[in-house]
Amino acid sequence: MNRRMMAAFFCGAALLAACRRTEAPASEIRAEASVVRAVYQKPDGPYVWTEGGQPRNLAEGANTEEICISDDGSTVAYRSDFGLHAVRVEGGEPVLLIDRAYLDALGLESGGFVTVNQFGFGAGSQHLYFNTKIPAGQQYDLYRVDIEGPAPERLFAPGEGGNFTFSPDGEWMTVFHAGEIVLARPDGSATRTAFTYENAPIGTDGPQVVWARDSSGFSILSYGEKSNTKPQPITVWFVPVRGEPERRWSFQGYLTVRLSPDGGRAVYLNRHDGTTDVHYADSSGTDRLYASLGQSVLIMDWAPSSRRFLLVYFQYREDSPEMISVPYVCAPGEDPLRLTDTPTAYPAYWVDDDRVLYSMESAELRLQEVGKPSLLIDDGLLINDFDFTLLPAE
Repeated sequence: MNRRMMAAFFCGAALLAACRRTEAPASEIRAEASVVRAVYQKPDGPYVWTEGGQPRNLAEGANTEEICISDDGSTVAYRSDFGLHAVRVEGGEPVLLIDRAYLDALGLESGGFVTVNQFGFGAGSQHLYFNTKIPAGQQYDLYRVDIEGPAPERLFAPGEGGNFTFSPDGEWMTVFHAGEIVLARPDGSATRTAFTYENAPIGTDGPQVVWARDSSGFSILSYGEKSNTKPQPITVWFVPVRGEPERRWSFQGYLTVRLSPDGGRAVYLNRHDGTTDVHYADSSGTDRLYASLGQSVLIMDWAPSSRRFLLVYFQYREDSPEMISVPYVCAPGEDPLRLTDTPTAYPAYWVDDDRVLYSMESAELRLQEVGKPSLLIDDGLLINDFDFTLLPAE
């Protein structure tokens, strides 16, 4: 459940397709994989924590900047000043997968200083995928490297690759570039343009890609025009891995939209006059104002069952001008419920339909079940960057 792999622009989940009611009940979702394994960074190296155990340093003294974990929880990859590294959770020395010299060689082709942009493991795979950027922006390329294999291989040249997601079964991937989504096999073969945008999403990272649980395709949004100031027609599409895009449902909204895992619901924000209106829309045609909050609100994550979602509200402390981030659990027809028993939390992600993993400004990592006290996993985090996966309960 690699956070970097869940959505191209806005971390998401192993997701379901619009109007395809293959969704498992929340109890089944949790039963399938209920043990959390999290990875994070401290000043003395990358750490792993498995629910029921204690935190453990995987590479004493290693310099880390970003981190991710494979779906099966066996391997951790991290980025440093020197390149990309991988280390086995069960022990062993870290392996340098790509170094500064490799990136500098790519820079000779592009004419700029190349750094790693997005990286993450393929679904159910030990292949690590990455793309690159230069100071001018993304290169929209794509490479992969086996953690025990030869040198990285280029799957897509600059301008042909981009930010990537994988189907849950690991048989397909999407890449986004230049206003289109490309569908391909994980080795870069069987490539075809799956969807073309008349109005490409604002930003360079691409759209939210919501994969069907059965890997039959994915849901995405298209927009009427680029505007953050007026409502526009937004359409939910289902793109099958074999076949043409299917228009599913539409609503009038704004660019800040988060599509649910089942593809049948959406939350969007309308910011105006110092206020943020939170709207809820669904495939039945419902579109209602859910809540009006302060200006600084972020849609964080939908729960796997699509019944509720997380909002993070950035507000000032009562006793000081300092701004804090407070997550709320939200559901249509219910008032927002403050999630955490800590003063602040960000970022925060559902790990199943009842529990949320989050970090906080005092550099703590915590796991909390809605309505119950949180569990302190570790403190002294270097930055609020973490990743997790779910393992089968023994």
